[in-house]
Amino acid sequence: MRVPRLRRFLTRHRRILAALAAATSIALTGLALSPGATDTTAVLVAAGPLPGGRTLTAADLRIAHWPTAQVPAEALTDPADAEGRILATPLTAASPLTQASLVHGRAVVAEGKVIATVRLSDPAQVALVRPGDRVDVIAAEGPRSGVVARNVRVVTIPQPAGDPGLLGGGETGAAMLLVETDEPTATELARAATGSRLSLVLR
Repeated sequence: MRVPRLRRFLTRHRRILAALAAATSIALTGLALSPGATDTTAVLVAAGPLPGGRTLTAADLRIAHWPTAQVPAEALTDPADAEGRILATPLTAASPLTQASLVHGRAVVAEGKVIATVRLSDPAQVALVRPGDRVDVIAAEGPRSGVVARNVRVVTIPQPAGDPGLLGGGETGAAMLLVETDEPTATELARAATGSRLSLVLR
């Protein structure tokens, strides 16, 4: 008795059933042929929010599997390539690390150069520069002012906060840059910082 009922049901709804079967077949074919559906690449990403200027440790990093087509250019894949290096810009959690994310090279200064700290009197100026920019540093003391560092390269821009992972510590209300320069200029910058207001001129 059940067989005739099943036949009547199939006969009555054959068009609907055929349409459902066709749709299912198309969907399964699309999944099988979809580019990158199973093609992934291991990418190094931030384990949590990371501020610019941080010296990266293993705890700051994790591996995530991204669709290969979405992997950014110059993405890092090995934690050893990032550990101990300085983060050039802030990253949000799960953001991929690329060569552009880091201060270039483990030796962060050119041969014969040193890193000098520039603490600006006007924190708003830090928003005007990016790592790699060339700047002059002006020292003003009373009515007198002068250039104490000319055409120096901004290496990174640590964000002032109380996090010990940040370069330079955390003094709120001050903006700090790290610049690449020679030793005599670094000495002049340190001397000027004791009693002068420092500002930047962009090149």
